[in-house]
Amino acid sequence: MSKQDVLVRKSTHNDKRYNKRYNKNKDYHHRHRKSKKKRVILICVLCIAGILLALLGYAASILLNSDKYDPRTMFRPKETDAAASTPPDAADANEGGPDIGDDAVLYNGEVYQYNQDMVNVVFMGIDYEKHEGAEGETLGGGQADTLLLIAINTNNNKMTLFNIPRDTMTEIKLYDLNRNYTGDAVAQIALSHAYGDGAELSNRLTVDAVSNLFYGLPVYRYITLDVAGIPVATDAVGGVTVTVPETVEIAGETVEKGKQVTLGGKQAESYVKQRDKSELTSNLSRMERQISYLKGFFNAVKQNTKNNVLFPVTLYQEIGNYASTDMSLSEIAYVARAALDSGLADENIMTVPGKMQQGEVYAEYMADDEALYQMILDTFYLKQPSAAAPAVAE
Repeated sequence: MSKQDVLVRKSTHNDKRYNKRYNKNKDYHHRHRKSKKKRVILICVLCIAGILLALLGYAASILLNSDKYDPRTMFRPKETDAAASTPPDAADANEGGPDIGDDAVLYNGEVYQYNQDMVNVVFMGIDYEKHEGAEGETLGGGQADTLLLIAINTNNNKMTLFNIPRDTMTEIKLYDLNRNYTGDAVAQIALSHAYGDGAELSNRLTVDAVSNLFYGLPVYRYITLDVAGIPVATDAVGGVTVTVPETVEIAGETVEKGKQVTLGGKQAESYVKQRDKSELTSNLSRMERQISYLKGFFNAVKQNTKNNVLFPVTLYQEIGNYASTDMSLSEIAYVARAALDSGLADENIMTVPGKMQQGEVYAEYMADDEALYQMILDTFYLKQPSAAAPAVAE
């Protein structure tokens, strides 16, 4: 073997040894980088999990201690875009009529004092399809197809629901497409939401309309639910059992009046939305179905909460993309607890009194002002003894 061959073999051997060490080091560094990457991912996951657990713990603490909060220090007025954009001359929607927003009123010879223990919240079920406005224009803010005024007496935890027909005629605020206030009009209360931005402004406009209908009643909070979220909410509670108030078709099957049926997500959406628009009173019939659904839904939430005290938190996470509110977490917990404790007995659910009539184009529900006013006084006011009655101008 020549000297040159020996040198070549040595060189080749050294190259192999070098390559072996290089590959070994390369494999080590590759494994080290993968291990480091896994540790970083694990740390991030643990941090996120820790934050979520902390938030859940905070929410659970609020929920469990909701009975210790003083609602009179929570449910206070907030300055809103809608309020800020309301012109001074439109601020008093009840000018010329009785205003029960004052501390005391005199009615039929009796003095009534407003009950400061009341907490009033508006619930809105919003249909975000485009609709025609009061003046024939196309609106995209969504209509408040379902409207409930939730009244909680914090002194005795009694909850009363006022069911407001969507076609109730009342004074609402009008805005153009640039969100400029253009005036007031008497129209279906459901349209109040359509004149806003489909979000905060719309919600405040509807709150204002409800307050106006109830003679200036103070209403400081709202909860909204996109009707598209009904299937999600229904499935989240494991289905909703209802007693059908009228014969209705559900998923192609006719269910007779008085029958009990458990609704799945899509069935529930159809159940609460469908109506025959050719029938003048079809919305009133639909309202009965919506109330039956609401009762069944609350019963399902109550049962789930018995099994898991954190269920309301889980439910809120499920429907969060479809719901909005201006309430704080502690306020949400208080209302949820009050609702679960009070329940939804028939005697605590009232419909704004009135009658349906055919308008020029659409149905119009005309509230019975006298009956509604007395209902408001009975719920939100305390009748004063004659001897203790303050001096009030009639």
